[in-house]
Formats: sequence, structure tokens, C-alpha cells
Amino acid sequence: MTKNWALVIGINHYEFLEPLKYAKQDAQLMQNFLCNEIGFEQVFLFCDRSPKGLEASTHP
Repeated sequence: MTKNWALVIGINHYEFLEPLKYAKQDAQLMQNFLCNEIGFEQVFLFCDRSPKGLEASTHP
């Protein structure tokens, strides 16, 4: 049986680019859609405010 996993990235603030307004929000909505509507088993979200330095860090 195939397992469906996804990686969703939503970064609003880049070091050398103009900030985006809705990348994080769009990524969170996509994560919810993939989990709740499509039934993905794992959806990893990477965004600006993801925790740093944890064993399984999601900071991009």
C-alpha cells in the first residue's frame, strides 16, 4: 500500500527579497487540505516561524 506524504513550504520573509504576504497562510491551507480532504498520512509544513533546533526541526 502506498503512503502519501507531502512537504509544504510557505516562507514570507527572505533575506534578500521583498517579503511576501500570504505564502505561510497558503501553505497552512494546503496542509489542511491535504490532510483533511485528500487523506495524506503525513504533511510537513516548513515556514518562517517553524521552531528551530528541535530534533525534528521544521525551520527552513
